Amino acid sequence: MTLLAEQTFSGEKADPALLLSATKTAALLGIGRTALYALNSSGRLPLPVRLGGRVLWRRAELAAWTACEPPCPNREKWELIKRSKDGEK
Repeated sequence: MTLLAEQTFSGEKADPALLLSATKTAALLGIGRTALYALNSSGRLPLPVRLGGRVLWRRAELAAWTACEPPCPNREKWELIKRSKDGEK
């Protein structure tokens, strides 16, 4: 199984970017951009980063989110999981 962080986009070499555009995030998750924005609006994706009018997602957070149990929790549960893991450090 290929780890999310190692996946490539459209046959390109692995993208080392830390922040991903909506297009690349959607491709990584295997969905379309419209579906990505719908999931984001409904709180079913990790919170994106807004940078200069762009909406970007953290690659490492997406990898951890998809590897989580239960898989791909909604944003509220994901934030609780992240806080509990930060408290363990």
